[in-house]
Amino acid sequence: MAELTNDVRESLFEVQHYLENSDIKSAYKYLNEKYNLVAERYIPQITLALYDAGIDPLRYTDTVPDNFLFGVYTQLHSIPDTFKLPNNIKYIGECAFAHSSLKEIIIPDSVFSIGQAAFLDASITTLQLPRSVEMIDTSAFEACGNLKTIFYEGTEEEFIDLLENSSGGDIYENSIKNIFGSAIAKKIKSGEVKIEYRGGFSRTW
Repeated sequence: MAELTNDVRESLFEVQHYLENSDIKSAYKYLNEKYNLVAERYIPQITLALYDAGIDPLRYTDTVPDNFLFGVYTQLHSIPDTFKLPNNIKYIGECAFAHSSLKEIIIPDSVFSIGQAAFLDASITTLQLPRSVEMIDTSAFEACGNLKTIFYEGTEEEFIDLLENSSGGDIYENSIKNIFGSAIAKKIKSGEVKIEYRGGFSRTW
């Protein structure tokens, strides 16, 4: 296991009984609640420690925990630029991959919900969304300045419904801004960021 700071070691000790019982979800929940606003400092380091110890925490839960790899991906050497979520994942938590340097994250068709700011300011260039996603929370993909293409594995109408339902029935343009932010919305409108649907059709508004 990689060298850990004392506070991270103590945090691991505190959740040891959860880890021993493969109750990863409760371990992260406890840590997020304990550290509150500084969870983005502790949770990623716990994640790194688990991966370095040969433990994939996502194998033991249906949720990518809040703050899972907040900003620290460059320290994680055991996973390449493309991060593939396992098929048991149903929910992606708040700020789970925010500020990470991942180029591509593969979201399986088991995922129903993507949390607030889940990929905020991430370095992803392509986004592939399965039809299974029913809710995308506010700012989920905001400030993803390297984003070039959005692939949606459904029809244009289904994608519009997804965004508008996620935004409380708002109109398409406002839904795009709510989820992707104004800067990405402008790029989508100009065609700099393309949206591709099943069958290869792309749209700008």
